[in-house]
Amino acid sequence: MDNLPVFGSSEEYRTWKVLNGKLSDKRLDSIHSKILEADGYVHPAILIALMDALLKVYGSVSETTMKSIVSKARPQDCSPAIRATEILVSEGEITAAAQILSRNSSKDMFHRYLAEAELYHGEGDRLNSVTSAKKGLDLDPSSRRLYDILKEDDPMGQWADREAVQSAYEGKQADEPSDVRLRQLYRVYSSWFSGYKDRATELLVSSEFYKDGDWEFQLASARLSVDEKDWISAKMVYDKIAKKAPAYVSYEAAETYVSGHDPSRALDIYDELDQISVRSMKGRIAAYAQLGSANDLMNAFHDYLDNEYSGTKEYSDIIDMLVSTGNQDQAKVFLDRMADSNRKDPSYLVSYSNYLLSRGDIRGAKKASKEAMHRAKDDSAVRVMAARIKLISDDLKGAERDCDKVLSDDPDDWEALMLKKDILVKKEDVSGALEVCRRILELDSNDVSTMLDLSNALSSSGDMNGAMLNLRNVLRIQPSRENVVAVVGSMIESGMYKEAMYLCYDLEKDIPADPVVRRLRGNAEYCLGDYTKSSVSYAAAAELSPYDPVIWHSKGMADEARGDLESAEESYNRAVLLDLNESEYWISKAAIQEKFEDPYGAIESLNRAIELDPESIYPMVRKAAILEKAGRYEEAMYFLDLCSVTQPDNVDVALMICRVLRESGQEEKALERAQEIHNKVKSDDSAIELASCYLANGQRTGAVRIIEAAMEKSDSSSLRLALDAIEGGSSAIETEPEEFVEEVSMDDAPAAAAIAESLLAVGDYKGALRSIDRAIAIAGEETGYICIKCTILLTMGEPRTAEDLMTDAIRKDEKNPLLHEAMGDVKYHKSEYRAALQEYEKAISLGLALPEILIKKGDAQQGLGYYDRAIDSYTMAVNRDTGNLEMRLALAEKLFDRGYLSRADKQVDIILERNPGYVDAIILMARIKSNLRKDAGVSEAYDRFRICTEVTDEQNSEMIEVLERAGHDAEANRLRKVEPEKPESTKVKRDAEKVLRRAYVSRSSPTDDDFLNSLGFEGQAMEDVKRYILKDAPYGDIVPGSTEFQKQERASNEIILKLNWRDLETRPKLPLAAVFVSGSFRDVDEAKRLVSYINKAMNADVIRDDSLKMVLGRVQGTSLFEIIRACKVGIYQARQIQLLMGIQ
Repeated sequence: MDNLPVFGSSEEYRTWKVLNGKLSDKRLDSIHSKILEADGYVHPAILIALMDALLKVYGSVSETTMKSIVSKARPQDCSPAIRATEILVSEGEITAAAQILSRNSSKDMFHRYLAEAELYHGEGDRLNSVTSAKKGLDLDPSSRRLYDILKEDDPMGQWADREAVQSAYEGKQADEPSDVRLRQLYRVYSSWFSGYKDRATELLVSSEFYKDGDWEFQLASARLSVDEKDWISAKMVYDKIAKKAPAYVSYEAAETYVSGHDPSRALDIYDELDQISVRSMKGRIAAYAQLGSANDLMNAFHDYLDNEYSGTKEYSDIIDMLVSTGNQDQAKVFLDRMADSNRKDPSYLVSYSNYLLSRGDIRGAKKASKEAMHRAKDDSAVRVMAARIKLISDDLKGAERDCDKVLSDDPDDWEALMLKKDILVKKEDVSGALEVCRRILELDSNDVSTMLDLSNALSSSGDMNGAMLNLRNVLRIQPSRENVVAVVGSMIESGMYKEAMYLCYDLEKDIPADPVVRRLRGNAEYCLGDYTKSSVSYAAAAELSPYDPVIWHSKGMADEARGDLESAEESYNRAVLLDLNESEYWISKAAIQEKFEDPYGAIESLNRAIELDPESIYPMVRKAAILEKAGRYEEAMYFLDLCSVTQPDNVDVALMICRVLRESGQEEKALERAQEIHNKVKSDDSAIELASCYLANGQRTGAVRIIEAAMEKSDSSSLRLALDAIEGGSSAIETEPEEFVEEVSMDDAPAAAAIAESLLAVGDYKGALRSIDRAIAIAGEETGYICIKCTILLTMGEPRTAEDLMTDAIRKDEKNPLLHEAMGDVKYHKSEYRAALQEYEKAISLGLALPEILIKKGDAQQGLGYYDRAIDSYTMAVNRDTGNLEMRLALAEKLFDRGYLSRADKQVDIILERNPGYVDAIILMARIKSNLRKDAGVSEAYDRFRICTEVTDEQNSEMIEVLERAGHDAEANRLRKVEPEKPESTKVKRDAEKVLRRAYVSRSSPTDDDFLNSLGFEGQAMEDVKRYILKDAPYGDIVPGSTEFQKQERASNEIILKLNWRDLETRPKLPLAAVFVSGSFRDVDEAKRLVSYINKAMNADVIRDDSLKMVLGRVQGTSLFEIIRACKVGIYQARQIQLLMGIQ
C-alpha cells in the first residue's frame, strides 16, 4: 500500500488528487488562487503538489510564486520550503532559494542541513556545502545523498571510505576502505553482520585504535552489544562516548536505554536532542509506552501524527498499536481523522477492519476487509486481514489457504507468519506451530507473544525443560510486569505448578509487591494441593487489590478446599458484591449455601447464575439436585428436561434423570432409560445407575450381573463398593460418599494468623477477627495472636474490648513486654498519652528496647506536648536501626516541623544517599530547601522527583504545591497529572500580538469591541482574542535569590523605567499592551508573567534584607519609582529598601 498523506478534510484530499492528475492551465490557476486566498495554513503535501503542478504545466515557477506558496505552510513544516529550494536551484535561482530556506523556522534540522547542502552544492560554495553536509551526517549517517555531495565537494575527506563503513554496519556489501583506520572498522562490522562474530570481536579488541579509546571503535563495541541484546554493556559504552560523539550516537544511546528498560534515562537524552524529528518522536512513544504514562503517550502520538512526514502508514501503525493495547476509543479518534480524507484507502480499511474485530463486530470487519480487497487485492496486508477474519469465523481451511498464498510470495511477511502461528495453534498442530514460532524468532528474537506460544508448543510436545528455559528467557529479555504475569500464567497452564510457585517466590524478591503475581502464586499452590498456603497467598493478593473479585473468588475456593467454610462464604460474598454479573461466583456461593443447609438461598443464587448464563446447564443441574434432595421430583425433572434439550448427548444429565425417576417411584421407566443409556456408553456410572434401577425393581440378580460385567473391563473402586453394597443386602447403592473435610491441625494456626493480618489490611475486620480467634482456639492464648487481636479490635473501633483483652492478658503475664506495648497502643488510641507513655517505658524496661517502641514513645511524648523529647526518642530509634529509612524520614519531618532545618536537611541527605528514588524524602528535601531559600536545592529536588517512576497522585500534588510556593511554576506545570489546559492556538497568539501593538500605538483599549472591529475581528475570532488578552498568567511565590527572581527583577526594572511608571503605589498593575511592546517581548505570555510578578511583588509581604543597606546612600526620594531608578533594582527589592527606610 502507498503511504499517502492524511488531510483534515475530504476537500483537501480531492485538491491534492487533482493537483497530481492532468490539469488545464485554467483549472491550475483557479486552484492556485484558492490555496493562496485560504485562511490559515495549508497541508504541506498540497503545497508541494501545487509547486510540481506549476512546474509541469508552465515549465518554471517564479521566485515570487514560490515565496507566496511557502508562506502558506505551518511554521514547523520544512518540506514545502525544501521543495521550493530544490526547484529554484534547478532553475539557477540560487539567491531566491537561499532566501526561502533562511526564512523557514522549522526545527527539523536534518532536512534543513540536507537542503542547505544541496543549495550550496548547486551554487558551487564548497566550504558551506561541506559544513552543512557534515552537520546532516551528524544527525543521520545513513543519508547517501550527503555522501555523494561530500565526495564531490571534499574529495580528500575519505567520504567513500566512511560510506563503506556505514554500509557494512547496515549489513550491505561495499568496497573495503583504503584508509587503515576505517578499513579496520569496516572489517569489524562486515565480519559481525556476515555471521563471523568471533572474528569481528577479535578484530575489534586487537585494534590499536580501540585500545587508545577511539570513540568510533568504542561505538562499534556498543553496537555489537546491542545486536547481542547485551543492554548493560552497551549502555556503559554509550554513556562514555555520547558527550564527545555526534548526535546520532545519542539517538542510538536513547534507543538502547528503551530496549534495556530504562525509559526515564532515554527520555532525558531525547530532551537534550531535537523534539520534532521522526526518530525522536518514535523513541518517545516507545519510552512512554514502557513507563505506562498514558497522557504523555497520547501526546506523543498526536505529535508524531501531526508531523509533516506522517501518512497513512504511520496512522495505521499507531491505530493498530492502540487496538492491540485495548485503547479502542483513542484508536477511533485517529480512525475518524483518517476517514475524513482517506476513507477509501486500503490502509484505512485494514485498520478499520482490525478495530471492528477488536470490538467483536465480525460482520462490519468482513465488509471493510472486502472493500479493501476490492481496491488492493494483491496487497499482503489486505490479504492477511481477510485471512484473519476467516480464522475468527472458524474457517480454518480458508484462512490457512489465504495465509499460505501470502507466504509463498514473501516467506518473511511478518503479519502472515503471525497469522500462520495462530492458525496452527488453533488447529493444535504442535509440530507446525513449533516450526513457525522458530521462524518468527529468527526474524525477531524478542517477540514475547511468539516466545510464549513456543513454550506452550514445547510443553505440549513433552519438552518441559525447553518450555521452562524459553519462559525464563522471556523475563531475561523483557522483565516487564506484563511479561512476568504472562510467563507465570503460561507455566501454570502447562502444568509446571512447582516451577511457577518458585518463580513467584524469586520474583517477589526483586519486583514490587503485585496482586496478580500473588494470585498466580496462589493458583500454583492450589494446583499442588496446598490449600492453606494458597489461601494465605490469595489473602496477601487481596491486601494489595481489595476490589478484585477474581482474587476473592480464588480465596473462597482455597478456603472451601481446606474446610474453612465460613471464610469461604465470606470470600464468595465479597466476590459477588464486587461483580454481580459473573455466574461462576453465584454458583460457588450456592455451593457453600448448600453445605450450610440453606437450600432456599442456594436456589436464589443458582437462579441468578441461570439468568446470567442461560446456555450453561450446570446451575440448572445443581438446582435440580437440590429440588431432588427436597423431594420435589416434578420440579427437578422440569429442569433436567431443559438440560437434556440444551445438551441431548450429555450422559450425566441422562443418568440423573434416571435417578430422579427411580426415587420418585417410576422404577420401571427408570430401568428402561438406564438400560438404553448403558447400551450406548458402557461406563462405570451408567453400570452403577442401571444396577440401582434393577435393585429398585427388586431384581438383585440383575444388579449383580451388571456390576460384574462392568468389573471385567474396569476395576474401579466405585464398582467394588457397589458390588459390596449389593451382596451385603443393601436396597440401594451409595453413589455419593460423604465429603471428606480436612481436620484442623496445629500447623493451621500460623496460616490463620497470616490470613487475619491480610484481611485486616483489606478492611475485612470481621473476617480477620474470626481468623485470629481460630488461631487462638488452635494454639491457645499465644502472645503474638493476642496482640494481633488487640490491633484488630482497635481498628474496628472497639478500644474498650481491646483494653479488657489486654488487661486480662497482662494479669496472667505481667512481665511480658509485648503485652505492655499492645496496652500502650490501646491507651494511645484512646488519647491517654501519659498512660501510653508509661506502658511503652515499661515495655522498654522489660527488654523490648526496639526502635519501633521508641518511635511509639516519641509519638506519646508529642501528644503530651514534649516535642524535643519526642525528637530525642526518634533519634534514639534511628541510631539503633540506621538502615530503616522510613524512621529516618519520620525524624526528618519532626525536625522540619520544629524548625531545625539544617538537622532535617542532613537526615534527608543520608536517606537519598542510600535510596535516591525515595519520593517522600525528595518532597521533604524540596520543602526544606524552599524554607532555607536555596533555589538550586529546590531545582535538584525537582530533577530527582522527575526520574522517579513509582509516584502516587497524592505525592505528585504535594510536590506541585511545594514547587509553586517556591516560585517554580514551570516545573510544577510539567508535573501536573491532570489533563493540561489546551494551549492557545498560534493564530490567536499572533492576532493578540497584532492587537496589542496597534492598541499601544493608538492608545486604545485592546479589548474594546469597536477597536477590534476596526482591525477586522468579529464573531468568534474577536471573542478568542479578547479572552486570551484578559486571561491572567498567575505567578507563584516569590523566592528572593532564585534565578527566576533575578530575571523578573531585571525585567521589572527595565519596563518600569521605559514606561516611566511613577504611580506604582496607586496603579500596581501595568497595562499589558505597554509592557508587551515596550519590553520587546517575543511572546505575550512572557509579558503577562511580568505583569503578574509586578502585581504580586506590590501586594506580597516582603522579607527584610539587610544587605541592601549599602545602597541606601543612593536613594533620592521615597517612592518606589525613585528607588528603582536610583538604586537600579527591581520592584521587590525596591520595597525591601523601603522597609529598611521604615516605610511600610
